[in-house]
Amino acid sequence: MAQIRLLAVRSYGSAVPGGGASTGESARGPILLESTPRPGERVRIDLGKTPDWLERAQKVTFLLGDVRATTAPGEEIHQIAAQDAAPRPQGSGWRTTITIERDVEVDESMILPRRLRWLDAALRVHLDREYLAYCQPVFDEIVVHMSASLGPAYLKNLLSEQLFFSAPGRETYGMPRQPARPMAVSTSNGGMVANLSGVAERLRSTLRRPSASRLRLAQRWYAEAVVETDPMKRFLWCFMGIEVLTHELAPRYYARVVESLGTPHSPAGSPAVQRAHTALMLRQDRGTLQYKFAVVALGLFPTDVDYDIQIFEKINQARDDLAHGSIQDVAQLPSGDALVLLNKYLAAAVASARPQEQRDPNIAAG
Repeated sequence: MAQIRLLAVRSYGSAVPGGGASTGESARGPILLESTPRPGERVRIDLGKTPDWLERAQKVTFLLGDVRATTAPGEEIHQIAAQDAAPRPQGSGWRTTITIERDVEVDESMILPRRLRWLDAALRVHLDREYLAYCQPVFDEIVVHMSASLGPAYLKNLLSEQLFFSAPGRETYGMPRQPARPMAVSTSNGGMVANLSGVAERLRSTLRRPSASRLRLAQRWYAEAVVETDPMKRFLWCFMGIEVLTHELAPRYYARVVESLGTPHSPAGSPAVQRAHTALMLRQDRGTLQYKFAVVALGLFPTDVDYDIQIFEKINQARDDLAHGSIQDVAQLPSGDALVLLNKYLAAAVASARPQEQRDPNIAAG
């Protein structure tokens, strides 16, 4: 068996007016996420310029598709060398390049003894179809989280999505793709990257969770809400995140909250505590969303439970009013309250899940 590397790449461009970063400049070192999304895979995010290896791989792929089938391998190499010697255009614009890598083993008979076009054509087509299909939803999720840090303008214009093949001693190349779309001029902040603090850790913790994880889904809804400009959509994304998170966390804190509340004959507590107690007297799968949130609030923020439940009920009522057509002006929607509440409980849920993930690094390998 022989080992080759698959590199799925999605590139975005933004033509930044007013002296923004050029394609020859990089804002900072790349963001590197090892063993992400799964063990044996890596995510690399390059900001500011196209990586050198990708420029060459795109050039090789283009020339291999452009050269006639009768061209001798030596002539192909000469054409690539001539292209390398040519001066590079100094176009302006910002590039965001996301790469998902995986090393795979293939039968040695699939590796042809040459530097160019070295991978069996049928296998190349199969890997291109299968691996890109796997990577596309991961790309989408990364873009959502990166938009919350960079700003959506940097990830608005898709330039290319392509799979490349790499092996020692051979040219990296990929499957031909359609020409990139033209870029629209961005109205962003002059080419300066927004706050990227914590984005690598956030992506790492999110992408390592199983794709069916409710916590991972809530993180995505939060990131969607942060960059959403439409007030109704922003409110709905927040509510969906809160709802998903509530269903995920209520069973986790059920036993702890039952123990802390004592018995039905204990002195009556606040209205919020009474609601939570009522919820706990029901079977978990029969509790309403409000009662389940009360359980979560008691489990995570017992001193804030009254205030948090009031905010939740306000948000829940707004969702019902919106569904029934009672809200005429979307400005009435409590989008800000919903975003703050989702952020509060999501941060606590992620922090409580982190120790378990550190004890078992393969917890999200599903």
